[in-house]
Amino acid sequence: MNTLVLLSLLAADPAPLLPLPSQLYKAVSEAAGVLELEVPLISEERPTPRWEDGVKKAKVLGLIATRAPIDPPVGLSLKPWEIIRSCLHRMDGRSSVKVLLLVAPGTGAPMVFPLSEFGFALESTKGYAPLKAALVESFTWHEERMRAVGAGQLWQAQRKALTSDNPYLRHLAAEFLAQHEAQDVVDTAWGLKGTPERQKNEAASKVVPDCRP
Repeated sequence: MNTLVLLSLLAADPAPLLPLPSQLYKAVSEAAGVLELEVPLISEERPTPRWEDGVKKAKVLGLIATRAPIDPPVGLSLKPWEIIRSCLHRMDGRSSVKVLLLVAPGTGAPMVFPLSEFGFALESTKGYAPLKAALVESFTWHEERMRAVGAGQLWQAQRKALTSDNPYLRHLAAEFLAQHEAQDVVDTAWGLKGTPERQKNEAASKVVPDCRP
């Protein structure tokens, strides 16, 4: 390699280091779609065996979000995953429960969400409806940095999401912007890192599932 070219490359500004994405954002951003299932809870046995039996008989309700047109899986080959008892208590008395799963790109195979062992994406927990709504919206987001518009006109959907009452939508919007080198948009909406305003906004965007009785 030419010495001048090599020196030029060494002197060039390094690519910015992006923050590590959250478990939820990484899983969602890599998925091809989101699948909704209905798990029958037909046994009168203890809840854990009842859940394990039901997962094997889950019914596909359809795809609620996709990045490109894809067909929902025709058949399912799901292994039961652990759901702790404090989540299952909300299923008592139900004949079935809805569940959201991610769809792996290429294979179309369903994948459980991060934190699924805590009932994440389970209809019987209070976060199910807002999570579902946030996923549907976030799957419509696209890269905008190449648009020939002013900086203030970029990321309009995400700017709005940052002030939403939906913590899942706020979380996904903040993570999306950070991974697209638009952290300044989050700083403007939420305040600078370390400030009381920022801490308040970050607290309102936590998505750890709550399965307490």
